[in-house]
Amino acid sequence: MSDLDDDLTDDVADVESPNPDAGSKREYRKRLNKAELDLRESREFWRVALSTETGRREMWKALGIGHAFETKFACSPTGMDNPQATWFHAGEQSLAHSLWLYLLKMNRAGCLAMMDENEPALSVLPDPKRN
Repeated sequence: MSDLDDDLTDDVADVESPNPDAGSKREYRKRLNKAELDLRESREFWRVALSTETGRREMWKALGIGHAFETKFACSPTGMDNPQATWFHAGEQSLAHSLWLYLLKMNRAGCLAMMDENEPALSVLPDPKRN
């Protein structure tokens, strides 16, 4: 073999295998640690994103664009039902609702603060005893 062949062999040995050994304890721990790190980073990202009033307001707008908390039934200009548009709106709602559930898992306190600040139905009524 030539020196060139030896260099190629060394390069191939340094490349991580695209198909790691799934039965290896080391590989299992490596993937588990990666998953735990990803989860920690995701939670930290959403904690920061929902820690400011601006972040919560903007996320609430995004959920509103997807109709996360409303159901829309479409009709044509003549007043007839429009099932295609209704299903389209249902798809938007499903995506926005899935995002809402994901946010709740990542940062429940931030989501509840967001709802308190932006959902009119949850606004705190003044206590009549204080006046």
